[in-house]
Amino acid sequence: MDILVTFHSTGTFAHKKMKEWGIKMSAAEEDAFLHHWQVALHLLGVHDQYIPATWADAHAQSDQVLTPILSPTMEGKELAEVLLGLTAQIDLGVTRGFLNEFVRYQLGHDIGDWLGLKRDYISAATIKNGWPLYIKFREGLLPIAPVSTKLFDKLIKGIAMAFLNKGESGKTTPITIPDGNRAS
Repeated sequence: MDILVTFHSTGTFAHKKMKEWGIKMSAAEEDAFLHHWQVALHLLGVHDQYIPATWADAHAQSDQVLTPILSPTMEGKELAEVLLGLTAQIDLGVTRGFLNEFVRYQLGHDIGDWLGLKRDYISAATIKNGWPLYIKFREGLLPIAPVSTKLFDKLIKGIAMAFLNKGESGKTTPITIPDGNRAS
């Protein structure tokens, strides 16, 4: 059950957001995105009868297994603080208000409140108005200049990765994977 919740909080959530934003995906791309999750779930030991066969199945299952259990937890709040605090090591917290509001934009104000994210109304207005425009611009540019658009995406990703890695790498992020659960 836990791994299905993780799938829905990442894969199904990402699919839902891409559809909401109007990001164009061919049927083959959508199928491939789902297939990669299906393979991962299978390899992680989820029985095939629980692995969604379609995105419609995935969204319906998410409504059953993820949505009902969403609630504030101290661990979730602490994890959000750690993740959102990473950039402060580099920019001394300058971008924190923007990050808080982007999380609120993505997850909603209820979850933002659960996480204790302070409001930054200027960033909220910038994101609310700017993100849809950026997506429309990007999606409109993609058919006209696909190579340039993909290069721009790679540039943005590289800058973000270098930012998160204190300028050491634009390609990888070192992550320490625990070999056991935290003690209670």
